[in-house]
Amino acid sequence: MKGDAYEELLAKSAEDIKSGAGQYFTPRSLITAMVDCLQPGPADTVHDPACGTGGFLLAAYERIQAHHAAELTPEQRRALGRTAITGIELVDGTARLAAMNMLLHGIGQPNGPSPIEVADALARPSGLHPSVILANPPFGKKSSITVIADDGRAGRDDISYNRKDFWVTTTNKQLNFVQHIATALGMNGRAAVVVPDNVLFEGGAGETVRRRLLTQFDVHTLLRLPTGIFYAGGVKANVLFFDKREARPGKPWTSKLWVYDFRTGEHFTLKQNPLRRDHLDDFVACYRPGEPCADRGGDRTVPPVRLRRAGRPGQGQSRHHLAEGPEPRRRRQSAATGGDRPGDRRGPSGRARRVRRHRRLPRHPLGCAGDPLSRR
Repeated sequence: MKGDAYEELLAKSAEDIKSGAGQYFTPRSLITAMVDCLQPGPADTVHDPACGTGGFLLAAYERIQAHHAAELTPEQRRALGRTAITGIELVDGTARLAAMNMLLHGIGQPNGPSPIEVADALARPSGLHPSVILANPPFGKKSSITVIADDGRAGRDDISYNRKDFWVTTTNKQLNFVQHIATALGMNGRAAVVVPDNVLFEGGAGETVRRRLLTQFDVHTLLRLPTGIFYAGGVKANVLFFDKREARPGKPWTSKLWVYDFRTGEHFTLKQNPLRRDHLDDFVACYRPGEPCADRGGDRTVPPVRLRRAGRPGQGQSRHHLAEGPEPRRRRQSAATGGDRPGDRRGPSGRARRVRRHRRLPRHPLGCAGDPLSRR
């Protein structure tokens, strides 16, 4: 009861835009859906490298308690309350909030080590290799630190993390978190990470990260999120689901990407029309937690060509599609009524027909030329 009251207090604090607390708070409905998809169990270790107030960690703990409490061994029960669930938070004050949140829910000990470490997760390789990673890294393209000059003036310097286990050196914070999570994840582990659109489409370092991720990991699901659900206004975000596999030289692990478009035709606000867990019921049902990725989407998976039609879902367009490779760019001709106009051509019947050109197709969901993926 105390833990629930404290969680509600944190949610109310996040609504205060002036305090900036919202940047550490992920909508609980989205957290619950992501946890329900990954289904952490008694044998799993759960980690969040940017834990904020600990929402993902608590949701994973509560799910394990709700579904596996009767089968937990004494060792598993002890580990669940001490070492199986861990997080890292950069901001000291937020880390204290998270530690208190954990303690009130039964995770950690008052006089023991805290499950929340205060540190920069990107500064060094992770000593942990958890089987489940859930994260919503902070928004903002660049990592930076505050520097105090000799005259007392404060300035900001961009940080690029030069780590041997990273695929590329960049100042892009989101790309660095994707690299960190990928290298920290244990073998056969599973991850669900909230990423903004720039991670999917940015060139240069972004393309390098995506290529390595597609090759070395099974990137199987992309959930496109609507705007209006985060306290950072106007953010276009997605949830990327991927699994870590053993090296397979010469053959990339990612062959298909299931895309669920929850953005088109949807609009939410923080107060008047907030995102609820039931809004994501269809996604979780189609995700089919615990079943093979090949079965994902069910009968509602449709060919990519159909998904290129304009309109909202229900108007010749589905939320679901399985991306299996780029289609050739084509021109389409359609009959035109009326007389000759510039650009008309004569068909065999002598009637004027107008040639309409497709707009150039957008890049693939993960942005690399030659990716085995395509978008509508």
